[in-house]
Amino acid sequence: MAEHRADTQRPHGAIGGDAIAARVVVVGRTGHDGRLRLDPAIELIRVRTGFDAIGELANPVGMVPGRTVVIVGGGADIDERNGGDGAFVSAVRRVASEAVVLRASEIGANSPE
Repeated sequence: MAEHRADTQRPHGAIGGDAIAARVVVVGRTGHDGRLRLDPAIELIRVRTGFDAIGELANPVGMVPGRTVVIVGGGADIDERNGGDGAFVSAVRRVASEAVVLRASEIGANSPE
């Protein structure tokens, strides 16, 4: 009979034996995705709309890391008819109270040519 040793088992969501430290949900385009993808301690989730982000936060797959960040890209679909940015942040906090919400624009979008 094989011996089961819990200390040698990989935790769910681990990459290379290291646990995921943060879940980052990117709404729309930010230009930061490539760099975030390089960090093995980040679970990166890309979505198109604010509603999709709320859904990802409300129904996570696997264990939820201790840190959650939502990055809203410039031009992201955050429905102004339903309260815009303020309502979106409130909705995020209702499903993930520890989440940090950031607004970002695409890299170079405002840079002079």
